[in-house]
Amino acid sequence: MTIKRRKQAPTVGDISADAVFRHAPGGHIVYGTWVFRSRAPLEIVLRLNVGRRAFVEWVFARNSLDEAIAFPGPIHGTGDVRMQVDPFDDSLSINLRSPSGGCVLLGSMSDAYDFLASTCDMIPICDNVDETCNISHCQEHELIWQCEEQIGD
Repeated sequence: MTIKRRKQAPTVGDISADAVFRHAPGGHIVYGTWVFRSRAPLEIVLRLNVGRRAFVEWVFARNSLDEAIAFPGPIHGTGDVRMQVDPFDDSLSINLRSPSGGCVLLGSMSDAYDFLASTCDMIPICDNVDETCNISHCQEHELIWQCEEQIGD
C-alpha cells in the first residue's frame, strides 16, 4: 500500500492510499483509493474506479472505520456504508447500498488501518472537541485512545 500526502499549506493537506478490493460474491477486482481531506476531518472518502477514468465516491464517518478496526466482529456504520472486520483474518468487509443498487467489497484490514493511522497522525480522532487526543498503536491492528481534557484559562 502506498500512502500519498498532498500538502495544500504547511499544516493542512490530503492523504490518499491505493486500495484493492474483491467484489463479493463474484470475486472480480475493484481498484479504489482511500482519501482523507484535512478540511473535512470527520469524513473518509472511498473512491472506486468503475470504468475508464470514471469514479464513484462514497463518503462516510471516519469514526465508522475507526470503530470497525478497533472492535472487530460486529457491523459498524449506519445508512449506506457499513463495515465489518473479521476478527480471525485480515479482511474488511464494506457493504455499500444506494437506491440504485449496492455491493459488498472485501479488502485488507491492515491497509485500512495503515491509512486510518496516517489520518490520525495529521488530525487525531476525538469524541469531544474539548479534548486533546494522543493515539498510540498498541497490540496488533488496534487503536488505543488516551484523551485528556485541555486545561484552559
